[in-house]
Amino acid sequence: MIVDPKNFKVVHGYVIAVGLVLGVMVWSPGTLFTYHPLFMVLGYGLLMTEGILASRYIKSRERKSSIKLHVNLQLAGYFLALLGFLVIVYNKYSRERPHFQSYHSLLGLFGFLGTTAQVGVGVAIYYLRPALLKKYGVSFVIKVGRLHAFSGNITHGVSMGSMALGFLSNWSYATFLSDPVIFGLILAVLSLAAIGLFVTPDLPAPSSSGRKPRGVSSPSASSSSTSDHPPPSDVTIVDAAATV
Repeated sequence: MIVDPKNFKVVHGYVIAVGLVLGVMVWSPGTLFTYHPLFMVLGYGLLMTEGILASRYIKSRERKSSIKLHVNLQLAGYFLALLGFLVIVYNKYSRERPHFQSYHSLLGLFGFLGTTAQVGVGVAIYYLRPALLKKYGVSFVIKVGRLHAFSGNITHGVSMGSMALGFLSNWSYATFLSDPVIFGLILAVLSLAAIGLFVTPDLPAPSSSGRKPRGVSSPSASSSSTSDHPPPSDVTIVDAAATV
């Protein structure tokens, strides 16, 4: 285990600090183009990376708040990524220059379309889960949730790869790569994103031994009550889908 869950805050701190530093460095208020790397760094490198890191807490005692934080960070990050995408498309076509000609732009387009699909699936799982459970069943929703988590990591990795290629453009060479310190920071933010996504383990679920959770009665007390008043099917379905 490379990253101890007890020291998980260290990963958050580095991602936030380096992401903000890079965001400040790529921004030039008088140039429209620089809003593209600014929004992409903040959207993908900071907010969405933090959102994926937040999903590592879903199996812990902070499940409900972790899911909400994950959704909010992903939506905010996607909004910035959408702005960054619109900025570069407008910048290219307003200057009558060809677009989607480089590996950076093609990989970025693939990553952005994948992110759009991921956000759509995630919003459906989060806001429409009761309806999905009733219509398709618990097994289907669990499978979709697991596929969403797996493909989300892949999509984000592709997007971060596109960001890395973007830092190899002529603009980046002229702006950053002449300074080894700045180039080191760029490598750091991409490396830390990889650590957070693929190395940091999920936090373990609460142990079944020890103190009982709130609202859970003893088996003897619950057996008599459930025989006369069985739980509604909706509650059973939602509880069974807690692993989504």
